[in-house]
Amino acid sequence: MSSKLSAFCLTLAAVACAASAADLHDGTWKFNRDRSNIDRPPQEQTVVISEDATSRHISNRQIESSGEKVTIDVTFPLAGGKANTVINGGPVESSVEVTNPARWILTVSPGETALKVIFDVTGKELHITAMTADGEVQSVSVFDLQQ
Repeated sequence: MSSKLSAFCLTLAAVACAASAADLHDGTWKFNRDRSNIDRPPQEQTVVISEDATSRHISNRQIESSGEKVTIDVTFPLAGGKANTVINGGPVESSVEVTNPARWILTVSPGETALKVIFDVTGKELHITAMTADGEVQSVSVFDLQQ
């Protein structure tokens, strides 16, 4: 095989892998109340995940059981690192660890309390686990990918 053809095949394979990784999580995810383990589930919640060439964006819109609207937007480098997190219009210190293309650990520090939020995508399910900094699980929310 010629070197030009080999280089083309490697480039094509890299693009296919990158597209497959994005396909694992990109889309609109709706909260599944019946399969979630959360004390006060929201009335409704939608998470939209997208990525571009350098970063991933997570947009969360929810209406709490009390009727309060909550918006959370997170943008972080695909490899992880410092995240740009905005909760209800205010910036919050945060960082993201990417353990694989379909699993990210967001650490946020809104004030003195740190919280870890683990995003796991498996097939057409998104699991978001909220836990304290010392590992105590607070809630597990399950989302279904919308077609």
